[in-house]
Formats: sequence, C-alpha cells, structure tokens
Amino acid sequence: MSTLMPLNDLRERLDAKFSNPQFDLSNQRLLSPGFPEKLLRGAEKDLDTHLPRHFFELLRTYDLSRFSLAGLMFEYGEKLRKFIEINLGKPYPWWGAGNRPQEYLLVASTDGHLVLLSTIDGRLFAVEKSHKFNAQPIEIAHDFEHLIHLAGDIAVACTREDRLAVAEAGSNVRFWKDLARGFA
Repeated sequence: MSTLMPLNDLRERLDAKFSNPQFDLSNQRLLSPGFPEKLLRGAEKDLDTHLPRHFFELLRTYDLSRFSLAGLMFEYGEKLRKFIEINLGKPYPWWGAGNRPQEYLLVASTDGHLVLLSTIDGRLFAVEKSHKFNAQPIEIAHDFEHLIHLAGDIAVACTREDRLAVAEAGSNVRFWKDLARGFA
C-alpha cells in the first residue's frame, strides 16, 4: 500500500520546504504553468512518437525546464529544447549505437542512472549509466505522476530514515532506496 500524498499536497510541501528568499531553489518546486500544448505536439512530431497521457498532462501543468527532486534531474530546457535534443542523440546518443529505441524516451537522470519513459504504456524504467542497454531496464514507476510522487515524497522527508520509509512504502525497487540514501 502506497502512502503517497496527492500531487497538490506535494506541491505545497515542496513550496514550503524550498521557498527561500535568500536562495533560488525554484528548480525543486512544481511551478506552473507548464509547456503549451502546441509545443508538446511539436516535440512529439520532432521525436516521431506520442507522449503518454500522464507525461503529457504533467508537462502541460508543470514547468520541468530545470526541475530536480531528491537527486532526480529532469531539466528539459527552454521550450523543451534539451529534452528533444537528447532524445535525438545530441550531443551523443544516450542509448549507445544505432537508432534510438522507439519505445523509450530519456526523461530524467541521476548520477548513476538514466530514467526512461515507455512510449507504449507510460511506465518508467531505470538503467545504470555504466550498463546502458547491456542490462534489462528495471521498472521504477507505473506512470510519470507516480515518479514525481515518489521523488517528491523523498525530497520533502526530513530525515534519512523518513526518506527510506517513503522509498520502501512507495516501491520495493532498489533504485528508490538508493535515491533515498543519496546513492542512485
């Protein structure tokens, strides 16, 4: 059973924790508005794929142009430029050699992992950067909102023990426990 808080509650808790008049921590908050639908449709055309519904709707709602939570970095750039370029293989292909696997888009990363979105069913997978596609990607979230919930709940937790409890309650996947410990 998951203990994930509603997304609006998560947004408020991120605002409370990361709103600081002395420092710019806005990259750790769910800020609105997101990207215009026309821009998202253009990204789909550029990438020759359809974005899964949950992902599309969250991008319309929240600005992920330079977003980071609990060591999970999104950073899509102005007008989704970075997101599109990296999924077109610029400056280098994240998938290694050959053509990009059409069923995946790179949507986030940590120091040690790539986070991939299935364009087929919207599930999220992690693959270690050192292994790329030599290893089977591991499912880490059933949709993009679930990914944001887990990372956000870890980010607002006050202690290491709280972060680990959130990771274990939300998913039994080692990726989340490593993220909560700061080792992902």
